[in-house]
Amino acid sequence: MNTAASPEVFALDVPATFDSTVNLARFALQAIDGSLQMPRVRPRTTSVSIHYTTPRRGGGHTQVAIIAAVNRSTADSSRTIVELSAWLLDVAHQLTPAQRRAGIPTTAITTNAPVLNRPRLVTPADTAHYKSLEYVLESFVQHGARLISRP
Repeated sequence: MNTAASPEVFALDVPATFDSTVNLARFALQAIDGSLQMPRVRPRTTSVSIHYTTPRRGGGHTQVAIIAAVNRSTADSSRTIVELSAWLLDVAHQLTPAQRRAGIPTTAITTNAPVLNRPRLVTPADTAHYKSLEYVLESFVQHGARLISRP
């Protein structure tokens, strides 16, 4: 799990076993509209995520993924650490076939291309998406999780 301090990534201490915490993560993520993904099992974590797409102002769309990474290795089997984060990717508007036939060049201006072409963490400036992350965080807290400080 990533231990770099960041206000957009939340570390939670959940007073439950690993399996119960994975089920809680699925439940918390289903609180928002989107497509719940199958858990991804890795040596140190199991991640559960939900993905959704929203239209982007000026054309194109934004793909959002809210991810709960559940730590598989803890000293106390009755407590589990979860790292909660949200990522987004701006996708440019695609030219229509008619625009391509007309010879309109595919440039950053004609397609309203995003500045970054890679996923980035959701920040409080991304109001709607950050609210979704907070909603999932509140669901964890309502079920006994507590925020922990990260080194």
